[in-house]
Amino acid sequence: MSVGEKRVESGILTWSAPTGFAADKSNSIIQRMQYYRFSVKHCLKDGTRVMPTIPTLKLIMQAWDEFGLEVAIDVDSYIVRS
Repeated sequence: MSVGEKRVESGILTWSAPTGFAADKSNSIIQRMQYYRFSVKHCLKDGTRVMPTIPTLKLIMQAWDEFGLEVAIDVDSYIVRS
């Protein structure tokens, strides 16, 4: 599911929860972050392709690993992909 499809009903967009390889804590955190950043398609509601910044990526992984929570998208939390 793309970022743009998440939490639209409440008006809050969130980064998708890590799944598969990115969610597997037995993989190194660097590999998990690389997979999540480059292999998962992230789109805003208008279809713009984005990817999380490194600091945001760290927060996404930490929130998921420690609390099972998704992180809200902020204008400064992503880079627009071309």
